[in-house]
Amino acid sequence: AALAVLANPAGWRLYTVPFELAQLVGRPHVTNPEWFPPGFAQVPQLFVALAAALVVMGLRERSLVRWALLVMAGALALRHVRHLGLLFVLLPLAAAPALASWRALAREEDEASAPARRARVLALVAAGVLALALAIAPQPRFGFGYAAGFYPAAACDFLDREGLPRTELYNDVRFGGYLIDRYWPARRVFQDDRNEIHEPVLLEIWEIFARSDVPAFTGLLERHDCDAALVRYHPPWRVAGPNGGSSGMRGFSALWFPSPEWALLYWDDVAMVFVRRESADPTLLERSEYRVIRPDDFDFVAARITADPELQRLALAEAQRALGVSPDSGRAAAILARLALGPAGPVTGR
Repeated sequence: AALAVLANPAGWRLYTVPFELAQLVGRPHVTNPEWFPPGFAQVPQLFVALAAALVVMGLRERSLVRWALLVMAGALALRHVRHLGLLFVLLPLAAAPALASWRALAREEDEASAPARRARVLALVAAGVLALALAIAPQPRFGFGYAAGFYPAAACDFLDREGLPRTELYNDVRFGGYLIDRYWPARRVFQDDRNEIHEPVLLEIWEIFARSDVPAFTGLLERHDCDAALVRYHPPWRVAGPNGGSSGMRGFSALWFPSPEWALLYWDDVAMVFVRRESADPTLLERSEYRVIRPDDFDFVAARITADPELQRLALAEAQRALGVSPDSGRAAAILARLALGPAGPVTGR
């Protein structure tokens, strides 16, 4: 297996990637959530499973190989979220033999057949782990495909229907892997979560965001010839003033994709689609633009709507249109409710 790895196009350099990633993850401009350590509130089954395995193996297991397997998988899972799957694959292999050694778990006719007992217990442990995972998950579903509430499938359907982008698409880093799978090799992506590859542009974007330097971000998009953008929802953004102090909190898109230059054409609970006005088809803008609502900046927009009945009427029509396009959108439903009852609180979707 070690030699087979060398058959990849990068050759021996593949072995250096984990060390490069370990150095990058601690830097402020590389904030990849899959490298964060999991907490009990996020993944309680991780800590319950590790505690149970330690008790069972502490009482019955004397094999250093199986202990090494548990310690290695447990340490990786406790350090990085991305290794949780590996732990739950290896945990039954490490703990099942210790369970199988308990005479109370064996039937009398199987006492002389330790391998049979161990195989049966291994299957039971694997089934138990699967059942626990499905019970804890908020919406247990079987099948293959992308999570509809996490990946921008519907937004990409809109892009495809409208023939966008005409040049290049700016995409949020979280969407990069999905876009590669959907469009490569016909279309490249701006960035994805391979930090070791995109580190220079990640650093450039981080420095621009830290300065609230909108002209620099506009220049970055122009340099890469981006005429459309696929953006996820971010927390409210602190806008820095000329003297370095805070000028208040605004929605992400209001600052980085301002409406004089960028038009919002589509939004749901996962993503927003923007196009550059100067390169967009006027009929597309007339047909699809949201001229009043910015769903991630609605707290600011609501203040304008309150003072202008005409804006409120237009916003109500846009919210109804968004809910018609995405009937399951919790964000659109919340905005529509606020417009119908009057601004009363923040809009967060589901």
